[in-house]
Amino acid sequence: MVAAKSAAVRTKDDVRRVIDIHKGGIFALYNRALRDQPYLKGKIVLSMTIAPEGNVTKRALVSSTLHHAELEKGVVERICSIDFGAKGSKVYFDPAYEMSFISTAGLRKE
Repeated sequence: MVAAKSAAVRTKDDVRRVIDIHKGGIFALYNRALRDQPYLKGKIVLSMTIAPEGNVTKRALVSSTLHHAELEKGVVERICSIDFGAKGSKVYFDPAYEMSFISTAGLRKE
């Protein structure tokens, strides 16, 4: 009897790798917000569901310490527009995906 191969399952590391590839676009939004608020920093936590085909089917902003509605909305939309690629046959759900944003403005020496 041959053991059946288990279908590939999307992991949090898989999701993080794909988001890392798209960080340029995400942080472009943050850099734009820094023009008006140079010390803007914080963390966004979102929940998301990714279909086996790789598209985000559900999303919600769980919390944010940025206190910048336009940036928060833009980051969530950018992440949720990513094609994560087809993988496995199960839906992936992350109830608390975190992204941190830290300004270097306070770290500069004058």
